[in-house]
Amino acid sequence: MDYVLGVLTLIAIWVIAVHGYMLIKGLGGLLHLGHAVFFGLGAYTAAILSREVLPAGAYPASLLAAALVAGAGAVAIGVPALRARGRYFMLVTFSIQLAFFTVVSNLHGLTGGPDGLSRIPRPQLGAWTVAAPGATLALVVGLAVLSFLFCHLTIRSPYGRLVRAVRDDEIAAEGAGKRAAAVKLSIFVLGAGVTGFAGGVFAHYMRYVGPTQFGLDLVVLFLVMLVLGGQFNLLGVTVGAVTVGVMIEALRFAPLPRGSEAFLHQVLFGGLLIAILFIRPEGLLPERLPRHRRPAGGGPPARVEAVRAHRREAPDGVALRAEGLVKRFGGVTALDGCTLDLARGRITAIIGPNGAGKTTVFNLVTGFVRPDAGRIHVGAQELTGWTPERIAALGVARTFQDVRIWPRLTVIENVLAAMRWRRGERPVLGLPILPGVRAEERQHVERAWALLERFGLQDKADDPGGALSYAQQKMLALARLTALDPAVMLLDEPTAGVDVCRLGTFLDHIQRFSAQQGRTVCLIEHNMDVVRELADHVLFMNDGRVVAEGRPEEVMADQELMAIYLGHAPVEA
Repeated sequence: MDYVLGVLTLIAIWVIAVHGYMLIKGLGGLLHLGHAVFFGLGAYTAAILSREVLPAGAYPASLLAAALVAGAGAVAIGVPALRARGRYFMLVTFSIQLAFFTVVSNLHGLTGGPDGLSRIPRPQLGAWTVAAPGATLALVVGLAVLSFLFCHLTIRSPYGRLVRAVRDDEIAAEGAGKRAAAVKLSIFVLGAGVTGFAGGVFAHYMRYVGPTQFGLDLVVLFLVMLVLGGQFNLLGVTVGAVTVGVMIEALRFAPLPRGSEAFLHQVLFGGLLIAILFIRPEGLLPERLPRHRRPAGGGPPARVEAVRAHRREAPDGVALRAEGLVKRFGGVTALDGCTLDLARGRITAIIGPNGAGKTTVFNLVTGFVRPDAGRIHVGAQELTGWTPERIAALGVARTFQDVRIWPRLTVIENVLAAMRWRRGERPVLGLPILPGVRAEERQHVERAWALLERFGLQDKADDPGGALSYAQQKMLALARLTALDPAVMLLDEPTAGVDVCRLGTFLDHIQRFSAQQGRTVCLIEHNMDVVRELADHVLFMNDGRVVAEGRPEEVMADQELMAIYLGHAPVEA
């Protein structure tokens, strides 16, 4: 019986470690192959402190220190490693995993070298030493439950929603004013802390730690548990860890031919995993998206009225000015001394042939590409060289030509994630059980529902963004941009691909941004009917600079400009 209790205790420790892996890989989308490093850092920290520093009965302090040291290790690894994306990040963390074994094997005075550390104190709470197998199992299961609750609250918090948005598309997140690099580092550190906590529990349970316990086989074990259970579902990874642990122990007692048990154990284990994943390719439990209730009193959406006929007067002045912008990509000059002004409260359209540099202007203005020369001002503030998130926070935001929504977030979450938060998007401090966070979330949800009703997406609120039609995704991009509440809106081909039946609705929304809300709007557009309907002012670009500007009817009446746009010589009268 003690053997069974011991196995269950070890499985419960694995559950906590896989919770940390789920935060990093499932929630954050960061595939790293060095998870055993954090488990080992926590185990060694707890072992060293409990043997040499902490008094008896300081078991909680030992576990907290294990989490903090593992988190500090994640900062040391993550700051340089997160500069490398995708497979390169994976290779960097894999290299750290290989180096960890060598380092701890050679720190004889601290880690005990290859022999490791033994005689680690048992868990002790005050005067009570937890020694009985049943009591140890109850303690560790209780810690696993606390880990589950903490991770669940983190996932369901505004911060967890932000992490998922960065996981889906960090460029779109930066365009919404979010610091994607800091978000990725924070979830990396948080997951490492949970795993280090598990390592501390492991050290006190095993009463011995050594380098061979934290090798590649443990990384593979954690990864299998994560994938089998369903990496995007916290309950799923918990079930996955228990399932794998039970499978490993059950196969030990399988009646197999003598002499080949180890080989056949691996074959059977691998075959069972393949069979399960073949039946459930997303894992035992797929991701469950949260649902948001419509606030009480929410009625049918108000009809979007045409506002083009009753434009209000906009204040005079220039909202955004770009001077002498130059950008070269290798031997190609995309912008060559481009200068433009966007009038405050007006709609400006940028037209021109493909390759004229229109989208490059937006990329430079919003910070996604740095100019080789030139300056950009918003009011009196120069923002040349600023990062995208800083520019968005100033009030200059954009949509993208390729409709960068967050496909694995629901429609209402797409809107919520774009809003400005004071508390909810901070790790740990943004847990939804905190009163201030709950109040802020409630206010934002009410505003998000109002925006969905305004843009006609209220019936799709709990659908994944990736399940929308192309036109609905375009509309969601406008709703998300409105949620950010920018003073200057840059719309990159907002009506491209939209069918004629829906086009009028798009035009009304865009006109409303300027006419009723006083925003400065600049759009890149190839549909001349849209330009004629919306624009107060038109800029014509060719060869990387503005070659003409004026009212829509003036620019479109210029045969030479239209010939450039259409790609042929002007027709002689």
